[in-house]
Amino acid sequence: SKSGRLEEAEARHWFRQILLALLHLQKKGICHRDISLENILLHKDKLKLIDLGLCLRVPHVDPNNNGNTTDVSSGTMRCMIKAMGEGGNWTYVAPEIVARNEYFDGFATDLWSASVI
Repeated sequence: SKSGRLEEAEARHWFRQILLALLHLQKKGICHRDISLENILLHKDKLKLIDLGLCLRVPHVDPNNNGNTTDVSSGTMRCMIKAMGEGGNWTYVAPEIVARNEYFDGFATDLWSASVI
């Protein structure tokens, strides 16, 4: 709109595309770690997530849990990623990253960052 704000329907459209982009990365076993407005391109009615420089591969979880740290709190078997340096724009970063937790759920931190947008 002319005020620079999105109407609710338009905001839903773009946020849904952000979630679809994150779902695509998650299915590939990748967490982005740098979701921010600066890393989103819009062209017509399509959204592209860019800057994959901080991406991490989320290891596949072995049901036998060969010593991996896993999160089973939600009935899932997601492998927690060991923190490796700074990542992302601090405006969008998840609390567990700010708290410098030793392990974090990469998919959850991406979702947190998307929700800040």
